[in-house]
Amino acid sequence: MVGIVLRFFIIFQKLFMYGLTIGGQRLIGALMTGITLTLAGCGGGGGSVDSTTTGTTTASGSETAPIGVPVAMNDYLPLPVGAVLDYNITDNAGNFLGSGLRQVVADPSGAPNRVKLVTVDLGELDTTMMVIQPDGVYSDNSVDPGLPKTTSAAIGMMRDYAFPAYAIGEVRKVSRSGSWDEDVDGDTVPEQFAIETTQVFRGFEKVAVPWGTVTAAHFSNTNRLTLTMSSDGSKQGAFATEEAYLAQHIGPVKLLRHAEDFTGNLLYPDETWSISYFTLGNRILDNKGAMRIVLDLPHNAVVYDPVHDQYYASLGAQSSDHPNTIATIDAQTGAVRYSAQIGSNPNKLAISANGQFLYVGLDGTNQVAKLAVPDMSEIYRITFGSDPLYGAMTTAGSLAVSPIDADVFAVALRNSSVAGIAVYNGPTAPPRVTTDFNTRDNLITFGADSNSLYAYNSRSSEFGLRRLNVTSSGLDIVTMVFTDAGYFQQSIAYTDGEIVLGGRLYAGDTLATNATLMTAASVCRAVGAANKIACVPNSRPVALSVFDSSTLTQIGQVDGNVGINDISNFYSGAAGQIAVSLHNSLNGQVQLQLINHQAFN
Repeated sequence: MVGIVLRFFIIFQKLFMYGLTIGGQRLIGALMTGITLTLAGCGGGGGSVDSTTTGTTTASGSETAPIGVPVAMNDYLPLPVGAVLDYNITDNAGNFLGSGLRQVVADPSGAPNRVKLVTVDLGELDTTMMVIQPDGVYSDNSVDPGLPKTTSAAIGMMRDYAFPAYAIGEVRKVSRSGSWDEDVDGDTVPEQFAIETTQVFRGFEKVAVPWGTVTAAHFSNTNRLTLTMSSDGSKQGAFATEEAYLAQHIGPVKLLRHAEDFTGNLLYPDETWSISYFTLGNRILDNKGAMRIVLDLPHNAVVYDPVHDQYYASLGAQSSDHPNTIATIDAQTGAVRYSAQIGSNPNKLAISANGQFLYVGLDGTNQVAKLAVPDMSEIYRITFGSDPLYGAMTTAGSLAVSPIDADVFAVALRNSSVAGIAVYNGPTAPPRVTTDFNTRDNLITFGADSNSLYAYNSRSSEFGLRRLNVTSSGLDIVTMVFTDAGYFQQSIAYTDGEIVLGGRLYAGDTLATNATLMTAASVCRAVGAANKIACVPNSRPVALSVFDSSTLTQIGQVDGNVGINDISNFYSGAAGQIAVSLHNSLNGQVQLQLINHQAFN
């Protein structure tokens, strides 16, 4: 008798919980004790009626369109096959109780809109059939073998979350009632059951997660089960509440759960579920707090556009997918779209500070193209010509755009001999050029304005760092220092009056060494908030270290070795995020990852 009630409660507790069952078998055990004692006290019943009448159902709830909800709620409820999400479960005092897990498994029928959601709550296993429809996510209780057949059919499909969401503050209710179709109290007459589920969309709130904070959709869910005994009309049951916080493209990142019976007795201690790890499509949260969006995107270079909150990646002539194009990558979702072909073998990139123009080195035709953002339409091209001694084509070894004039850009020219640096202002004005030192494949960056330029010689053992003055007639060297940055530098950056190069900070005016963050670093860039600089060493093991440049202390680290992939370069990105180019040392394939981490905030 008790087992029937408790099997039914499995269905009850799933409703409107997105398959994250409240308590699982532990809740069943608590109810078993409570209901057994209650029925023992009242003595059960008699009678001789044996009914198998199919239970009737009722359902109610507003179906109005959302008000003020900016996105479709299905973005907040992904159910991709293979998804695994782990949670830490704590009590109200913050004490660790154990682990929770959700795993999405393909439906044996192969139906594309049906999946099995396997949930483990402190070691107790449960499975729910989930159905994805255009108007929401449903739990299909009609196939639950733990219920009487006619009762499970009467409960049927119940919508856990509506697409789109209801208006903020609006109450959505759904109810089911009918015959339980089995005798619970011993009088041979089936009991009556009633389920009422209530859901309120509270709006969007900031929630702390291992990699920082996310904006989560907050839902208050309440489930109430009532079982009316046929012998004396008494009512037994319980209710459970859940505060659910759903993050876009992830799902539940935090859950606050409470369950008690009708007499006010807790069925088990209150729980808080907090996300700790997941593999969700191309998103991975590792056990060190780094959340990665993994993109199999062969590329040459990447740059971030803070105006439009997106990255641009150049896809070369040898790219297996969309060669000779620019990929635009949404910083928040990782969604990729491609431009039309823009020229032969696009490589180096630079974005104007106002987000209006993207400069692209076209290595196949020794040119730089200026493109309009966001449609990547071409504005003009500049051709460099060939090496006068060797006939080799001259290409853009590095690009930089003035921080105050979107039409002024600099190119470190690269060929088989000495090429120099050229500063352009439009397609017709003669460039300002220097060729009095070996700048082959140099790294360049502008300072605070269009008149100051910094260059590093990474192609000879001189390893010189230079400050240049951009004049109307050319480029003049103001000062030069020898460094130990070495051959393998991938970046140079100007930030807060200092030059960041090879793990060291140099004064922007004198180039004196101000501080050392890491020796023998191959890439260093400012990331996230002020005074934060990330560096990657030029030797294994590769890990990205984050420093506070004001205190010179390391404040975080992100693994760079992902399988057999190593960091080859990384790029400053959105708030709390960087873009990382990873190189497979065995097959040469290149991958792009967008990585969020607390240290970048």
